[in-house]
Amino acid sequence: MPRTRLLGLVLALHGVYAFAQSSGSQPPTQNSDLPPVVVTGSRFPEQLDPTAAIGTTVITGQDIRNSGAITVYDALRRLGGVQTRANLSGTPDDTIDLRGFGVTGDQNTLVLIDGVRVSENELQSARLSSVPLDSIDRIEIVRGSGAVLYGGGATGGVINVITKSARVGSKSLNAGVLAGSYGTTNYSTDGAIASGPLSFLGGNSVGLDFATNQYDSDNYRKNNAVAQQNISGRLRVIGSNGEAGVRVASERTHSQLPGALSIQNYQNDPRQANTPNDWADTDANRYTFYGNYRWRYVEIAADVYRRDKVDRFYNDFGSGGGSQFTRAGSGIDGLSPRLRITAPVFGLANQLVLGYDRSRWLYTNQQAFVGAGGASEGDLANGNLSSDEQGTQHNEAFYFKDDLNIGPVRLTAGARRETLKQSTFNSTGFSATGFTTNDRKLHAEELGVAWNFLKDWTVYAKGGNSYRIGNIDENRFRFPAPGFLLPQTSRDAEAGFSYASRPLDVDLRYFESRLENEIMFVPATVFPTNGANINLSPTKRDGAELTAKWRPRADFDLTAFYTYVRARFRSGTFGGADITGKDVPLAPRNRASLQANWRITPVDAVNLGWQYVGNQVYDNDQANTFGSRIPAYATIDAKYTRKIGNVDLSVIGTNLTNRGYFAYGVISGSGTGASNVYPERRRAIFVSAAAHF
Repeated sequence: MPRTRLLGLVLALHGVYAFAQSSGSQPPTQNSDLPPVVVTGSRFPEQLDPTAAIGTTVITGQDIRNSGAITVYDALRRLGGVQTRANLSGTPDDTIDLRGFGVTGDQNTLVLIDGVRVSENELQSARLSSVPLDSIDRIEIVRGSGAVLYGGGATGGVINVITKSARVGSKSLNAGVLAGSYGTTNYSTDGAIASGPLSFLGGNSVGLDFATNQYDSDNYRKNNAVAQQNISGRLRVIGSNGEAGVRVASERTHSQLPGALSIQNYQNDPRQANTPNDWADTDANRYTFYGNYRWRYVEIAADVYRRDKVDRFYNDFGSGGGSQFTRAGSGIDGLSPRLRITAPVFGLANQLVLGYDRSRWLYTNQQAFVGAGGASEGDLANGNLSSDEQGTQHNEAFYFKDDLNIGPVRLTAGARRETLKQSTFNSTGFSATGFTTNDRKLHAEELGVAWNFLKDWTVYAKGGNSYRIGNIDENRFRFPAPGFLLPQTSRDAEAGFSYASRPLDVDLRYFESRLENEIMFVPATVFPTNGANINLSPTKRDGAELTAKWRPRADFDLTAFYTYVRARFRSGTFGGADITGKDVPLAPRNRASLQANWRITPVDAVNLGWQYVGNQVYDNDQANTFGSRIPAYATIDAKYTRKIGNVDLSVIGTNLTNRGYFAYGVISGSGTGASNVYPERRRAIFVSAAAHF
């Protein structure tokens, strides 16, 4: 929707409201039947009436425990209507996709942990597997562009995982164990304690929370075992007007990598491994110092953070083809101060957020190729390098967002200005280049309106633009020509309505994104040598999203999600073929899910879940000429829980119909050969016990 049309809609709705006021109508009261929900969509926590929290899905920790989700990705898929698929490296972190971006879904969906960006500046998925499931207080999913507040990579939406923190004067301790199919075990503990006011701290309190888990699984396929240890903690000082603290998290993961299978091998034995000797290790740490303080109408907050990560990969090319050892390291430092002013403007409720983001990212990638025998980290130390890459990225941004309430009408306006500096250098290898740099100035704007025209009803619309920049992996193999990728830009629009009452919540919205210079990988038939990421011809996403929750009784609720999205090329050619109107790969038009919770008795509960994903075009088939598509699939999950004292005993079943399917498939570079696929897990049964103190 063009901005001029959106502005016209804003003025029209304002005119309708003014007419109603002049006719003697009273502004409707806010919905008082439902408890408020806490969201951080403004980068500050807010308690909102459900009629104001439009476009946001909140998954609580209790929702996760009821569902039988084993990973964060299970929770996103079942409870949030988010599309996930196994990532191509075979590690535990799935690719996340909001609004049909396909293989680049995780580059267009921004992921945060406690409000701090954890999406990578390389082609890796955000590492949400590092968050112990029992440590989560809630997950907030905001569909649609979040570029004004968060910058690049948020065209599809923003997912914020909020971890638990103890209330003043409270304490808790939980311990759990899970075991089941494919040699899976998970041991977890989490706890939180916060003192009352302490005189030696001037009446302030001290809080401490922690979470640990040890997850091991052989997984469905051969050579796909994973072992992961996570630990996180937070120490904070809590005052009546704010708090300050430090969060620390650490992850150690070892994954075996089974590789892709041809369709023929998949049909013969979907559990086999194509790369029986490949593996990957990850060591990652996060450190965040944070604080916030409130004084009347003013609140200030800041995060100072550091993330570092080391990945090690071993690839055996087999049949005398040699092997390769890769060591990739990255570190990011960031600073995010922000200010919120909630003082009335001419007697009208108003919220103004002003902020500044600054980050510095450093990256190294060393590879050693050995033609015979096994490559090792020692080959890197000996200088036996086939590639030695370095990259940097510096971001600096200022932003504002203002929300003004005129009776039941809420007007929103915001803008962001960001400067970017990238550099890359490779001293050796076939892609060796000199030192190259890329400087850009980027911007995002947003304008919106929401009208709570009846007690339970709200209509809303917004429009703006967003952007994404190519990361270091996407810019690989592009030097000295054609050089850095152009920024991907998008004009975004959305309109819908919501109904929020005690028995029923419904949110229906239409969205559209018109993209220029979308970044996507293409095979060697289109880009010489090994293929590379390019800026595509103009593309478009449009569709509708429906979310609904029905609570007919206190002991039963039903949640539904449905998404229809059409991702297609607006014009252009690809490999000499006209792709106007063709579907973008890996973007299913139809997705749906249902979740039912039934507390049968005060001590017995059942959860049932169903998820459906429609057919989709194979990766690398931009011209839609392959002749077949990745088949649609549906899965059913269930959980039964019996509460005995302070212990919950559960039986969990996933993919109960034992459906064989794959969520990712790619055709050969020629566009005419066979496809390779990554099989997903079939039926699995788990038992768990969780004690709460």
